[in-house]
Amino acid sequence: MRLLLIISLFLSSPCFSQCKTYRLTSSGDTLNCTDFKNQRQGKWIVRIEELRGEPGYEEEGKYVNNLKEGKWRRYSLMGDLQAVENYRWGYKDGPQQYFYMNELEHEESWRSVNPSKQYDTLDVPDLYDPDKYVKKIIKIDAYSQKHGVWKYYLPGSMSLIRTETYLFDSLYKPVPADKPIMTNSENIVNFGPNAYTKPATGLNILRETIMGRKLFDYAFREYARRWAFKHPTPADFFRTMEDASAVELDWFWRGWFYGIDPVDIAIDTVKHAIFDPNATAPAQTNAGRPGNMNRGPRSLDKPAIPTFDDISKIRNREDKKIVFAVDADTSLHDFYWKYDHGIIPYDSTIKYTPAPFGGPQEPLSADEIAKYKDVNLYEITFSNKGGLVMPIILKFTFEDGTSEIERIPAQIWRKNENKVTKVFLTHKKVTNILLDPLKETADINTTNNSWPRIDEPTRFQLFKAGNVNRRNPGSGVNPMQKLSN
Repeated sequence: MRLLLIISLFLSSPCFSQCKTYRLTSSGDTLNCTDFKNQRQGKWIVRIEELRGEPGYEEEGKYVNNLKEGKWRRYSLMGDLQAVENYRWGYKDGPQQYFYMNELEHEESWRSVNPSKQYDTLDVPDLYDPDKYVKKIIKIDAYSQKHGVWKYYLPGSMSLIRTETYLFDSLYKPVPADKPIMTNSENIVNFGPNAYTKPATGLNILRETIMGRKLFDYAFREYARRWAFKHPTPADFFRTMEDASAVELDWFWRGWFYGIDPVDIAIDTVKHAIFDPNATAPAQTNAGRPGNMNRGPRSLDKPAIPTFDDISKIRNREDKKIVFAVDADTSLHDFYWKYDHGIIPYDSTIKYTPAPFGGPQEPLSADEIAKYKDVNLYEITFSNKGGLVMPIILKFTFEDGTSEIERIPAQIWRKNENKVTKVFLTHKKVTNILLDPLKETADINTTNNSWPRIDEPTRFQLFKAGNVNRRNPGSGVNPMQKLSN
């Protein structure tokens, strides 16, 4: 009987016989088992104390032959969850979650590789169609690679702020489905828009908005005359249109024909001010000005004597055929010539204080005050959200119901193609400002084209309302369909 009891206890506790060292929990579970090969096995709880300023932590999970396997959790020494990681063959594999103050901070995606294999077969996105995947055999260079989507969240709100996609440790940038017009036709999936729709739209914008009909037609006729019965290339067309019209169009050719950036210009802010003839400008100071203008009294500038004569100056002096005007006529020796040549001595004791930047405010005359009476100033800030610049076309609607259109050429974006600010002067108060009122610049997002903001229905809302037409989404039911019912 006693022998049977010993045998039953031995069979019911196999871990004891397999573990060289271990410890038991209060519930009798086996933890931190090390087998007779000194390899960790089973469930483990590892505690790392704080060391040299590095915070300590505690992690728990499962070991198989001394390699981490499955899900592991890491906690701070205060008990806060820091990470949930997945392992395979001892390396990270699959989704990984990391927390800060018990809130999800970011997620990672890894792929572990069997250490015994030198090659692996994986699904890779097709270069020309991101929706398709092809099988690729790759050589394994690392046992755990970044592979998949990484997500980053705004702390405290769980709002997704950024995603990154990795393929075999490399940041993956999907090939855009849209292609520039100048792309070789063999590399285009949908040939129609690139061959017909986009070029026609671009030429229409060029004729109606950028150049004007008269100038465009003249340049186009000149192109036809120059290249009649010849074999022109697109570059010949571009050069001829610029040469015949005397209009610089490099920005348009580059953006519309060689790029894929869309047009999306937005009205960011509108500031309104009214002219006040009795207002006084704030005192001007040199604070914040560059260089010595920030200082108080300063010394006179020293004579501009070059410390080194270059070879041109030396040879000019040695060439007897060269006669300088200041040498032939001494009456040309002005103050600065004498000062730079030491005839007028430099006095370092003389000090002066620079005048305030901008100078004193000049008073306005009665005619100027009458001219600017009841004038409204509108400072409008525009941002280029799409990437392709275009002329800025604004429609101002006034309180009395009248309106006027302002056209600003695309050269306004020359110094800053991301954001520009311009002040408009009107004699009436504006109630509404609309950007691109005739929809002539191919702006893809009209929800940011108005001030005050006008909420337009989305395509889904139009679809639910039953006002969807393939040619004109806002036109309702097709009349031919109505008559045929």
